[in-house]
Amino acid sequence: MCDDLIVVEAAVWLVLSCATIRWVARWYRKQQVKEAANAADNGVGLRLV
Repeated sequence: MCDDLIVVEAAVWLVLSCATIRWVARWYRKQQVKEAANAADNGVGLRLV
């Protein structure tokens, strides 16, 4: 019984951590795009490839 609980906890932790990483990556990408747009508006000429 105890082993089953550990497996369930590990699975839940894995799913939550994957979801968190994906959310952070999406937010980070959005910030990069926003900064690039601001730089372009300011005429800085910064380009993200």
